[in-house]
Amino acid sequence: MAGILRTIGRYSRDMVDGGAYQIIEPVTLLNTPISRRVRLCDQRNGRLVREAWSDTETGDVTFDYLRAGPWVLYALDHTGEFEAVAISDRLATADGERP
Repeated sequence: MAGILRTIGRYSRDMVDGGAYQIIEPVTLLNTPISRRVRLCDQRNGRLVREAWSDTETGDVTFDYLRAGPWVLYALDHTGEFEAVAISDRLATADGERP
Protein backbone atom coordinates (compact mmCIF):
# COMPACT_ATOMS: atom_id res chain seq x y z
CA MET A 1 0.00 0.00 0.00
CA ALA A 2 1.37 3.43 -0.91
CA GLY A 3 -0.17 5.34 1.99
CA ILE A 4 -3.48 5.95 3.67
CA LEU A 5 -5.70 8.67 2.22
CA ARG A 6 -8.25 10.17 4.56
CA THR A 7 -11.01 12.26 3.00
CA ILE A 8 -11.92 15.49 4.76
CA GLY A 9 -14.76 17.20 2.92
CA ARG A 10 -13.63 17.51 -0.69
CA TYR A 11 -9.94 17.02 0.12
CA SER A 12 -7.80 13.97 0.84
CA ARG A 13 -4.80 13.80 3.13
CA ASP A 14 -1.95 11.31 2.94
CA MET A 15 -1.64 10.16 6.55
CA VAL A 16 1.63 8.24 5.99
CA ASP A 17 3.73 10.37 3.62
CA GLY A 18 1.91 13.71 3.71
CA GLY A 19 3.34 16.91 5.13
CA ALA A 20 4.05 20.57 4.45
CA TYR A 21 7.02 20.05 2.14
CA GLN A 22 7.56 19.72 -1.61
CA ILE A 23 10.16 18.66 -4.16
CA ILE A 24 10.76 20.45 -7.46
CA GLU A 25 13.29 18.69 -9.67
CA PRO A 26 14.26 19.31 -13.31
CA VAL A 27 14.30 16.40 -15.78
CA THR A 28 16.76 16.95 -18.62
CA LEU A 29 18.51 15.08 -21.41
CA LEU A 30 21.90 16.63 -22.25
CA ASN A 31 20.78 19.83 -20.43
CA THR A 32 17.57 20.05 -22.50
CA PRO A 33 14.24 19.90 -20.58
CA ILE A 34 12.17 16.83 -21.44
CA SER A 35 8.88 15.30 -20.36
CA ARG A 36 9.25 11.95 -18.62
CA ARG A 37 7.31 9.96 -16.03
CA VAL A 38 8.95 10.34 -12.63
CA ARG A 39 8.44 8.07 -9.65
CA LEU A 40 8.95 9.24 -6.08
CA CYS A 41 10.12 6.45 -3.77
CA ASP A 42 10.82 6.32 -0.06
CA GLN A 43 14.61 5.97 0.17
CA ARG A 44 14.52 3.87 3.34
CA ASN A 45 12.41 1.00 2.00
CA GLY A 46 12.06 1.64 -1.75
CA ARG A 47 8.28 1.97 -1.59
CA LEU A 48 6.65 3.82 -4.50
CA VAL A 49 4.79 6.81 -3.03
CA ARG A 50 3.79 9.01 -5.97
CA GLU A 51 4.20 9.35 -9.71
CA ALA A 52 3.97 12.40 -12.02
CA TRP A 53 5.01 13.64 -15.48
CA SER A 54 7.58 16.41 -15.81
CA ASP A 55 6.48 19.61 -17.55
CA THR A 56 7.05 19.61 -21.31
CA GLU A 57 8.39 23.20 -21.39
CA THR A 58 10.55 23.42 -18.26
CA GLY A 59 11.22 19.75 -17.52
CA ASP A 60 10.30 20.35 -13.85
CA VAL A 61 8.40 17.72 -11.90
CA THR A 62 6.71 18.78 -8.65
CA PHE A 63 5.62 16.66 -5.72
CA ASP A 64 3.59 18.61 -3.14
CA TYR A 65 2.50 17.94 0.44
CA LEU A 66 5.26 15.54 1.50
CA ARG A 67 7.02 14.74 4.73
CA ALA A 68 10.73 15.64 4.82
CA GLY A 69 12.02 12.33 3.43
CA PRO A 70 14.59 11.06 2.40
CA TRP A 71 13.33 10.44 -1.16
CA VAL A 72 14.66 9.00 -4.41
CA LEU A 73 13.28 10.11 -7.80
CA TYR A 74 13.47 7.88 -10.87
CA ALA A 75 12.81 9.08 -14.43
CA LEU A 76 11.28 6.49 -16.77
CA ASP A 77 11.61 6.82 -20.55
CA HIS A 78 8.28 5.99 -22.20
CA THR A 79 9.96 5.98 -25.65
CA GLY A 80 12.09 2.95 -24.73
CA GLU A 81 15.28 4.63 -25.93
CA PHE A 82 16.89 4.89 -22.47
CA GLU A 83 16.86 2.89 -19.26
CA ALA A 84 15.24 4.24 -16.08
CA VAL A 85 17.56 6.68 -14.29
CA ALA A 86 17.69 7.90 -10.69
CA ILE A 87 17.61 11.67 -11.12
CA SER A 88 17.74 12.72 -7.50
CA ASP A 89 18.40 11.59 -3.96
CA ARG A 90 17.13 14.26 -1.60
CA LEU A 91 14.97 15.63 1.18
CA ALA A 92 11.79 17.63 0.63
CA THR A 93 11.88 21.30 1.73
CA ALA A 94 9.28 23.96 2.44
CA ASP A 95 9.91 25.77 -0.88
CA GLY A 96 10.82 22.71 -2.96
CA GLU A 97 14.41 23.83 -3.52
CA ARG A 98 17.47 21.84 -2.53
CA PRO A 99 18.51 22.18 1.16
